[in-house]
Amino acid sequence: MTLRWINVLKLLAISTVVIGILAVVLVVVFAGSVTVHDPDGQVVSARIVTSGGQTQSLHRIPGRRLFGIPKLDGEGEVELVCRSGKVRRGGYVTPHLATELEVTSGSDCGLS
Repeated sequence: MTLRWINVLKLLAISTVVIGILAVVLVVVFAGSVTVHDPDGQVVSARIVTSGGQTQSLHRIPGRRLFGIPKLDGEGEVELVCRSGKVRRGGYVTPHLATELEVTSGSDCGLS
C-alpha cells in the first residue's frame, strides 16, 4: 500500500469518527436531555416523573452526573432520592428541551 492510500484511509477514519460524534450531539440536542450534576454524591437515584404519573430512570454517567433522554409523553420534573432519605423534585422536563440541574454542594440535596 502506498503512503497516499494510507493517508486517504486515515482521513476516512477521522471523518467517520467526527460524523459519529456530530450525530450523537444532534440527537441529544434535538431529542432533549436531562442532566443532574451531583458533585457530593448525595443522590441515590433519580428519575423523570410526568404530570400523568409516568416515570423514567436517569442513568449514572462519569463526572458525578445522572443523565437521560426523555421518552415520555407530556411534561414533568426530576425526582431525586437522596442518601438522607429526602425526596426532592424540581426542574422542568419535556421532550426536545435540554434540562440541567445541580444538586447544591453542602446542602441537604437541594437543587439549583
